[in-house]
Amino acid sequence: MTDNSPLKALVYCISGTGNSYLSAGWVRTFFEESGYDADLIRIEHSKKALEINERNPDIIAITGPVHGFTLPWML
Repeated sequence: MTDNSPLKALVYCISGTGNSYLSAGWVRTFFEESGYDADLIRIEHSKKALEINERNPDIIAITGPVHGFTLPWML
C-alpha cells in the first residue's frame, strides 16, 4: 500500500444462539489489535449479504455454527 491507511478486515457471522457471534467478535478484536480496520456483519441481519465490493476489504473471515457436520445453507 502506498498510503498509511490501515488494512481492512471484514468478518461475516451467522449465529443462532450467539456463540458464533461471540467468536466472530474475538476475530474482529484480533484484527483490530493487529492494526486492521475491522467490521463485523451478521449475515442474518444484513439486507445485503455480500457487501464485499462496497467495503473493499483486504481480508475476509467467515464464522458460523456447524449443523450436521456442515455449515448452514446461508453460508
